[in-house]
Amino acid sequence: MNATPHFETEADLDAQSGKDRIKKKLIRDMGPEVLALFSDPSTIELMLNADGQLWVERLGGRVVPAGLIPLHRAEAIIRDGAGFHGKEA
Repeated sequence: MNATPHFETEADLDAQSGKDRIKKKLIRDMGPEVLALFSDPSTIELMLNADGQLWVERLGGRVVPAGLIPLHRAEAIIRDGAGFHGKEA
């Protein structure tokens, strides 16, 4: 089986290219600390307060602080996550 995606039209290629750019920006904006939380299979939930405090809940654990995310970075993550799915935030 060929693992390379097949695109029917130029528009399909453009859409995939746009998603790739958004994905790279999301990875950059989240940073290694937040990406590690997302990648951790024990993470149940991530929550962000208006003051920028990030909280994490893990399997069998309590909700604990996990760092701070500046407002401009949090807004970029939300906006790009929505854009990745063709929505606006």
